[in-house]
Amino acid sequence: MNPTTQKAFEIEEERNILAKRNQLEKLKKTYQKNIATIPNLNTGVMWDRLNRKRITKTNNPMAHDRITKIISYINGLNLKILDLGFGQGAVEERLNELGVCTELLGFDLSGESVARMSRRFKHWKFAKGNVLSAIIPLNRYDYVLALELLEHIQPYNVFEVLKKIIKSLKPKGNLIVSVPINEGLKALVSNGLNPNAHVRTYTPALITSELKIAGFEIVRTELLYAFSNLYKIKSIIARFSGIREPNNVIVLARKP
Repeated sequence: MNPTTQKAFEIEEERNILAKRNQLEKLKKTYQKNIATIPNLNTGVMWDRLNRKRITKTNNPMAHDRITKIISYINGLNLKILDLGFGQGAVEERLNELGVCTELLGFDLSGESVARMSRRFKHWKFAKGNVLSAIIPLNRYDYVLALELLEHIQPYNVFEVLKKIIKSLKPKGNLIVSVPINEGLKALVSNGLNPNAHVRTYTPALITSELKIAGFEIVRTELLYAFSNLYKIKSIIARFSGIREPNNVIVLARKP
């Protein structure tokens, strides 16, 4: 690992400490553009490949459960939803079955995914692009989804992204975020690996702190565990026993 990347991980550790201490003003100062960052390896070609694999209960029980829980957070009819990084389109499949969403705008880096989703769900709109460059309507959406997204955003851009999101929501609109935690990214990068091109090492305290700084109210958080078999039973045991660290956190946040 080169010295710049090593420094980037040290700064991430510092951010997590400040978040746990609720020192939000000090935390904000660690997001300047001249501070070291983990290299960003995200490309449209990479996401073309990764998005081809459909999420199922068998091949990825935690991701399947995450989608189920996220759908349970979405309430109402005739909803307008913005999905930033829709990926395989698993959330869209569920929303389409429920018939609660009359307008959906989705962005993704994968041109393949955009083409596939545009064919499947002609009543919704999908576009290739990232949240930083996307033109997003103001005060329009009941829900914004940023699922497995923020860990791909460089720290110096994260508050710009969250600012765009909060502006896009109606008053009292909801943001649903999920990010990986405890994935051992530093060890992976030390061995020359970063299969999902992550540039952040989030904790529940850090993601909720970033959302608070951006002006959101935290409604609820939920932790998930990456068991490959006996998922539900093992997750219950882990949740109450503390014998294993969680691997994902979902946050429901609200615009005031």
